Amino acid sequence: MTSLQNKTGTDESQTTGKKAPSGGLARTMMLLDEISQHGPLRFAQIQERLQLPKATLHRALNELQTERLVQFDERSLTYHAGFRILEIANHVWSRSDLRALARDQLEHLCELSNETVQLSVHSDTHAVYLDSVESDNNIRMSMGVGTSIPLYCTGAGKALLALCPTLQQRDIIGRISFKAFTQNTITDKNHLLKELNEIRQNGYAEDKEEHFAGIRCIAAPIVTCDGQTVAAVSISGPTFRITDENTQQWLQWLLEATIKISKRVAPTSTSIC
Repeated sequence: MTSLQNKTGTDESQTTGKKAPSGGLARTMMLLDEISQHGPLRFAQIQERLQLPKATLHRALNELQTERLVQFDERSLTYHAGFRILEIANHVWSRSDLRALARDQLEHLCELSNETVQLSVHSDTHAVYLDSVESDNNIRMSMGVGTSIPLYCTGAGKALLALCPTLQQRDIIGRISFKAFTQNTITDKNHLLKELNEIRQNGYAEDKEEHFAGIRCIAAPIVTCDGQTVAAVSISGPTFRITDENTQQWLQWLLEATIKISKRVAPTSTSIC
């Protein structure tokens, strides 16, 4: 089998009006929840939103960083969710309704295309594989559930990033450390923004050997009727089997599958709202 496979800052913010709980665990969980939902946030923003004493907040942030639940970005002086949350979330997601709702469609797409099909969710500047149905070909795309992949150079990642709200999208792109994995990798922000706009209009994304040389991918988002992108489904395989002709047929199957999954997530959903 082949795997072609602590600093402070100031900024404008509105307080949430939350009253800080007295218990240490409850206070830490409220802090983690605030950063996960509304981050990246500067120290001053967090303090204003949660009304915590500076010393208490510093201590709690340091503890969360030690446990890899929160990360500090030296460039923007902001705190955002750490990758350990991703690891914990993976255990929860592996038993989640979304995986169950999508599973039969992943298997159906794999049967139709005979290529690897994966379900991915967004996690800050990356996406993570939530489920995977592998092709039975000797040479195939093979990356395990829980694997983290960049947003900017993968089909699933770009499908997820394209439908982020504009401000969130630009913030994420501003924090990406672009790396050229192959000669086709997009490393220019303006080029990426242009492609994301095209993806939003077309309803699907492609990875033409941008993350791995010799691997091509098409992906489409699962989007609820209120515009919330909850996941992406992708079909990946080696370039010697994936041609422009068969990807057009696969794209039809892929969009049909994501529409079906979207309707299960929310009965009035469509592929793109």
